[in-house]
Amino acid sequence: MNFKTLLALVSGIVIQDISSVNAAAVQPPLQARANLPLLERIFHKRDQVALNVLKNMALESDGKFGDVTMSVVPANGASQDDFDFDLHVEAEYLGAESKKLAYEGKGTYDGVAFTFSGPVAEFKLQYALGEKWNAEMNF
Repeated sequence: MNFKTLLALVSGIVIQDISSVNAAAVQPPLQARANLPLLERIFHKRDQVALNVLKNMALESDGKFGDVTMSVVPANGASQDDFDFDLHVEAEYLGAESKKLAYEGKGTYDGVAFTFSGPVAEFKLQYALGEKWNAEMNF
């Protein structure tokens, strides 16, 4: 009879090797909470940056077309400084969209200047959601 068995019989103390203790994770290794109103305020402060990326884009032109540029702008003459995308922070849709945008541009055709414009039916920025395992970081 070894010492562990004797202690267990006499005093009810059970000693177990530390090397044999195993426990499964109770929850995923990373969880986060987000303050949605704060995220929306931060995002809406950067809406104009997204519109500036779509400003004065040069379009490829060949033949008689020249210097054709285009911008995506708020529709109906709304101010770019006041424009906000509709932000979606949901399990199945993480992104932003708007149906309040238009395009406008200018260029030349055979040396004659022209302009063009029209509505944008829907503009959508969306992050792909899914599970991806990072073996290097083990998450």
